[in-house]
Amino acid sequence: MSAPLPAFSIIRLDDAPLWRIADVRQHFGVSAMWIWRKTREADFPKAIKFGGPRSARFWKRDDVLDWANKHVQGGAP
Repeated sequence: MSAPLPAFSIIRLDDAPLWRIADVRQHFGVSAMWIWRKTREADFPKAIKFGGPRSARFWKRDDVLDWANKHVQGGAP
């Protein structure tokens, strides 16, 4: 029997944990559209893109958590 999967699917790149959009959505309880809107407004950390135009995108966990901490101190996101 295999071990249960972790709550977040963390991928490491140069020892920096990365989150997929599903992980960011789960952490904040928001929609994908909310994340893309915040990213477009230059308010939210930019995604890291791997590959071509339809490639997977990831966020550095520490950047996302730093953003969240700044917004908790300054008001709701």
